[in-house]
Amino acid sequence: MRLQLLQLRYAGAERAGVNMDIKVLGPGCGNCQRLYAEAVKALQQLGMTATITKVEKFEEIRAYRIMATPGLVINGQVKAAGRIPNASEITTWLATAAMDEEQAAGGKS
Repeated sequence: MRLQLLQLRYAGAERAGVNMDIKVLGPGCGNCQRLYAEAVKALQQLGMTATITKVEKFEEIRAYRIMATPGLVINGQVKAAGRIPNASEITTWLATAAMDEEQAAGGKS
């Protein structure tokens, strides 16, 4: 995993054609803002770009079936709810999601 993570860092997710979609779920409170900042820090550590969206409307948050905010969604999968994961944990999730995307794209060729 560590070697793949390093390869991803140097390859750059943009050049690999990986499109990451990250959502921070919550009403915009301090914890939501901290989670957003941790997600940005994780992206910077990997040298990746992604679409990061703040989802603040209760109706939209409810669709993800989380019981507590803040929540973190990566490529449609809820990764955390009711807590603020640190950047290193988010980095692992992002790297795994990027590798999954690369493998899926490679299988479609």
